[in-house]
Amino acid sequence: MTETKEVMIGGRKSVARGVRGFSGAALRRARQGVGLTADDLAALVSVSESSVLRWETDQAKPTATRLKAIADAV
Repeated sequence: MTETKEVMIGGRKSVARGVRGFSGAALRRARQGVGLTADDLAALVSVSESSVLRWETDQAKPTATRLKAIADAV
């Protein structure tokens, strides 16, 4: 299920979307378990490496669509 959260970005309110119950630590373990770098995973799911690193440190959550792509990659 997707959750939304209001956040401030550059002094403006914005809505952050992400998958509830997502664990950045679990993503990192899965990625490392299959021998992928954060950059490798980023390329496979068409995002920046910084997006992957933000997911892994729970600073952001992937959308449901991105989570499906992550699951396919790992």
